[in-house]
Amino acid sequence: PVSKTDIVTDQAPPLWEAGYPAAEAEQYYKLKISLRTNKDGKIYLVCLKPGDAAPSATQIKAGLNASGAPIIDRYRASLDFTAAAGTLEHIFSGLENNSEYAIYAVAEDFYENLQAQPAATRVKTLDNPSPA
Repeated sequence: PVSKTDIVTDQAPPLWEAGYPAAEAEQYYKLKISLRTNKDGKIYLVCLKPGDAAPSATQIKAGLNASGAPIIDRYRASLDFTAAAGTLEHIFSGLENNSEYAIYAVAEDFYENLQAQPAATRVKTLDNPSPA
């Protein structure tokens, strides 16, 4: 069990492990993001077009864009993370072919220490040209 002393002393948010988050395009309409932090907790994600303004950490946690509007379910995620389990992966699907996206990630530990600055990763879906 967590004691009150633990809650008071742990005021540091999780940190991303070196090289994370990392995103890649594996299929035409899908992007995969790999995540790893130094602490157990939750990771919140949103996937936006790069022209959209960057949301804040609290907006990402709430599943909102920078304007405060809700992001549709397939473009956001809330994932439980255990540091000892290693890398966590999430796939965004139903995306546009041959299009760039910005994936924003923010992590929070079980003491509600939310990262102040979201991590941003840009990646482009694969091109699936029409047959000639």
